[in-house]
Amino acid sequence: MNVHNVKARPSVYLVGALLLLAPVEAGARAQDIPPLELEHFRLVETVKLDEPDTLLLAGIDQIDISPAGRWLVTDRLGEQVLMFDSTGILQASLDPSLCHPGFEFSPVKARFGSNEFIFIATSGNYWGYRFTSDGQCLGSVDPEFHLPDFLDIDPMGRVYSVYAYPDGMKLKHMSATGAIIEEIPLPRSRFPNAARRFDQGGLIADGKHIY
Repeated sequence: MNVHNVKARPSVYLVGALLLLAPVEAGARAQDIPPLELEHFRLVETVKLDEPDTLLLAGIDQIDISPAGRWLVTDRLGEQVLMFDSTGILQASLDPSLCHPGFEFSPVKARFGSNEFIFIATSGNYWGYRFTSDGQCLGSVDPEFHLPDFLDIDPMGRVYSVYAYPDGMKLKHMSATGAIIEEIPLPRSRFPNAARRFDQGGLIADGKHIY
């Protein structure tokens, strides 16, 4: 299975869909900033994920890449999160039962916290798990964490998520374990049903802004 790594010119930030743009400082709120101008992607490299007789993927729902170059692949249908090195060699299959048995593993979103930790949000009976950057199980996330619509971790290890509620959308700043530090209500859209119409959007926290 080949995975293409792409990026754009260094002068721009690229996202699949622009969700929001807000400073990450405590107490800050979304600002009116002109939309980003997106440049063309360019092919950087093609990575073959291990050998076909040693790896079975039901699908690739998400990919995250650590600063050290490791690849984290979320396979929701196959109920697995796999970690590869920069050349595509399988390093680990993340298994929470090694330190937190008794719950089904239904991963939905997996993110590197810089080179320090891995944060996995799940559906089902439990809401998430934490691992070391090498894929060793640390245990569950904070009990108050629950599956968000979008999740990302900035280079300093700060966790951000977006939730859609009947009364509007909220951005949550959380600790590395998923404990809520701050909740920021997002400006309401002039379209009454907009909060549920962004399934293909995303969230990127780059340390300075949240997109």
